[in-house]
Amino acid sequence: MHTLENHLRLLDPYSPYLQWFEGEVDDGKRTQHFFYRNILDCVRYLLRQIAYRDDLVYMPRCEYDQNGDRIYAKMHTADWWWDVQDTLPRGATLVPIIGMSDQTHLTNFSGDKKAWPVYITTGNLLSTRRNRPGSMAVLLLALLPVPPKFPQSSSADNLQRQINAGTLQGVFELILSPLQDAALDGVSIDCVDRKVRQCFPILSVWVADHMENVALQRTRNQGLRRDMNTTFDALGITMGRNVFHGLQQVSAPDLHKPDLLHTVYLGLFKHMMDWVQGFLKKHA
Repeated sequence: MHTLENHLRLLDPYSPYLQWFEGEVDDGKRTQHFFYRNILDCVRYLLRQIAYRDDLVYMPRCEYDQNGDRIYAKMHTADWWWDVQDTLPRGATLVPIIGMSDQTHLTNFSGDKKAWPVYITTGNLLSTRRNRPGSMAVLLLALLPVPPKFPQSSSADNLQRQINAGTLQGVFELILSPLQDAALDGVSIDCVDRKVRQCFPILSVWVADHMENVALQRTRNQGLRRDMNTTFDALGITMGRNVFHGLQQVSAPDLHKPDLLHTVYLGLFKHMMDWVQGFLKKHA
């Protein structure tokens, strides 16, 4: 039966276990409301699931093939995990947080309000499990607000960009704030193997398309990087802070990874198809 309740259950099957909170951020024109979960509650949920018992890893390791060459195939076999692990106290467990968002998947509400989802999972889960459809290893963390659009004009466009950036900044500061102390001091988590670990949840990857990366990192999509104030004024660039700056053990420039759907399929494949069709029409 196609009911609103059934659709919400398909979107978010974890509602009985993870509490929702309502947040608000002032964009300078109006107060934007959004819904989110405590990111540490989501981490605890993932590390306690019996279904994931055989697919969870708690420490990095090196793997080699039969020729003695090192294999980089899973997150816990990469150098990054070893590098961060060396900075943590002895016996600590690293919990790499993987975030995902896609502004193109908007949910329309009444009036002119919209929202788009933010999901998270953890690198402790093997990729064969967390990438499997139906594994429920990716949790809905938040529904981000989209400020309403102003009438089209150059001044309105600049104001729109400033409001959108300010809204994103406020929202991400709130939903990621639990990671500040947790990444520094750690949190005790009862894991599915009945062991209590001192876990350090650290944001490791953020998957989004290019335009959303530009918005989150507060960069220019033309790639201009001059830092002179006169150039800023001439280009209409306003000063702003990257939403991921300040998080412990997080290197914002290295955080983002390509969105395969947009980068490979919608980008590379479609470009190649157009090129091949044009070549065949010209030379066939």
